[in-house]
Parts: sequence; structure tokens; C-alpha cells
Amino acid sequence: MPDWSYHTLFKPLLFRLSGRRARDLTLQAIGGLSRIPGGTFVIRTMGHMEMSPHLASELAGVPIACPVGLSGG
Repeated sequence: MPDWSYHTLFKPLLFRLSGRRARDLTLQAIGGLSRIPGGTFVIRTMGHMEMSPHLASELAGVPIACPVGLSGG
């Protein structure tokens, strides 16, 4: 998501919700957008779908494309 839209539009709204609700709402919105015609184009244009090569590393001799994130929930 571009910085201008996140900081000005979405962050103030999402931070009013609980973490779980904000995550669920975000994933539902992206999922819904991906199912409409042209939605994947919007996601690809507004977001960054390709992993940056700077994120690649190696763990126990196994190459990994990006770090793994875990949620406390």
C-alpha cells in the first residue's frame, strides 16, 4: 500500500479497531478486491506483490525468499 494512502486514510481508521478486527477487515477487503474484474491490477499497482531481493536470506543452509512473520493471535 502506498505511504500516502496508508498514513492519511487507512491508519487512522484501522487504529480505532482492535488488532484482530483491523487485520480481518484488511484481509477481507483485499480478498474482495482480488475477486472483482481489474482488482488484481489495482492490488499490484497500489501494493508491492513482488518480494524485494533484499529480503532474501539463508536459514540453516536453506534459501528463503522473505522473512516469516508470526501473529500472537
